[in-house]
Amino acid sequence: MADWNDEKANRDKDVLVDLTINVEDKEGNVASLPLSSEAYLLPMFEGNIIKWPFTTLQPTKEPVFQNFAFHLADLKRANPNFQPEQLSKIGFVFDKTKKGTVLIGNIGIQNEYVTGGNTP
Repeated sequence: MADWNDEKANRDKDVLVDLTINVEDKEGNVASLPLSSEAYLLPMFEGNIIKWPFTTLQPTKEPVFQNFAFHLADLKRANPNFQPEQLSKIGFVFDKTKKGTVLIGNIGIQNEYVTGGNTP
């Protein structure tokens, strides 16, 4: 996920994007965690490009992609009725930051037991 708001004024640079991650099971039980429980989205990286043989600076901004991992056990703690093994929906609620644009890609679910995490 990355912050894609390239219109932030200098005074807005300290406003980091936050949102809520919602998951729902087949029974309709919803559990939520703020993105900031893992980290806030970093603002776009700003720099200047000098093109040779020209000596004019051209400002540029690039998104900084970050990986976020939410443990289903943490979501289960947020709502004890939530059944992670029956996960049916993942949602993003843009309710924490007034205004912004984000890029989202490569959403996946990883089984901790297969990858060497805790054993049952």
